[in-house]
Amino acid sequence: MTVVDEEDVPRMYDDFYKFLLASGIDSVKTDAQFFLDVMDDADDRRDLIKTYQDAWTIASLRYFSIKAISCMSQIPQILFHSQLPTNKPRLMVRNSDDFFPDVPSSHPFHIFTNALTSLLTSHLNVLPDWDMFQTSHPYSSFHGAARCISGGPIYITDTPGQHSLPLINSMTAPTIRSTTRILRPNTIGKCIEAGVYVPYESLRFLKVGTYHTGSSTSYGVSILGIFNLSEQALTELIPLRDFDGVKPQREYIIRAHPSGDVSPPMSLDSEFPVVELALDTKGWNILTAYPLYSVPNAEERMDVAVLGLVGKMTGAAAVVGTPEFEGRDIGGLKMSAVVKALGVLGIYISTLPPSSSLHEHTMVLIHNLPVPSHTVKVADGNEKVLQIDVETAWSEMGLQAGWGNEVEIEIIVKQGSSGNVV
Repeated sequence: MTVVDEEDVPRMYDDFYKFLLASGIDSVKTDAQFFLDVMDDADDRRDLIKTYQDAWTIASLRYFSIKAISCMSQIPQILFHSQLPTNKPRLMVRNSDDFFPDVPSSHPFHIFTNALTSLLTSHLNVLPDWDMFQTSHPYSSFHGAARCISGGPIYITDTPGQHSLPLINSMTAPTIRSTTRILRPNTIGKCIEAGVYVPYESLRFLKVGTYHTGSSTSYGVSILGIFNLSEQALTELIPLRDFDGVKPQREYIIRAHPSGDVSPPMSLDSEFPVVELALDTKGWNILTAYPLYSVPNAEERMDVAVLGLVGKMTGAAAVVGTPEFEGRDIGGLKMSAVVKALGVLGIYISTLPPSSSLHEHTMVLIHNLPVPSHTVKVADGNEKVLQIDVETAWSEMGLQAGWGNEVEIEIIVKQGSSGNVV
């Protein structure tokens, strides 16, 4: 085997990546990085592995920033030299074996291995890459849901023209600057603690947990991806304790995607703090536990939660910072939330006015301007969820992006002294 000599490795990567960038290539994957470890001579292994790793890291960051994937690199020498130290930017590292579109049995196992491998890679200075997938495929949404909760990148390998736009739209959202972004939780998704020793063939759901805090650690939501890896339909009870970051004596609601079903409020101290979930073969669901905030000074107890962008797999990750809630002297609710992308914003309000009187007692503003009334409604099938079509409102109001990249939404709901809407 012939390799580039140690002293020429930096120049090789620099020249090669400079050429690729000039040719219009904006990302790379560097495969088979372990191969230097199979060289027979120990001195060659010692000298070349670190040299290649350092040269590749510097060149990839210089020319492609984070858009360079370190692949087949989970050997001890690379783990400890390149992926564990925190004195440099995060690397994007392939987290598992490849996506094999034509091997049906590989798809559930692919999600299983990634969820387990992330127990290790979540402790490294890396962004785990669960590999590409196809959006027009029998397991397309199965893979898409897994990528959304992975905390890593999302990229597809479709045949040109064979794309599932509904699936892509459920993973992404447009911004006020006419770009598209994924809604990525800021915590790495991994198999939950209770599932570490559940075998692949066990006829149990795979549960992949992550947590999103926006830009403030005082507000966060717990997200749980549920996958049926078996070849038969399964039903399980999902306890609230399976959600990462759930606090004792705090009340939560659990919302399911894609159905939009919302559980009754529950806490770890509740009599039955569980939800029931049934999934067919290839079935998946994303459950999100939202903390409830009791609004001060409301004449009747009013519990509120910001659901993020409904219709998106990880729409909770669109919320920026900590939503603000306050009661009003007249009794009711005044709150604000900030999102980093456009879509339909969901707000859970325990005493939401009914559809028949919603617009008489509710006002919604974007950047201090009232939104068109038809962009605000009570969710179909859930009388406690207010839906605000921020994307439509932004367009119809002719709003333009200013200095920031976010949208601030203010909601005011008025109640009477008896707790009934007046």
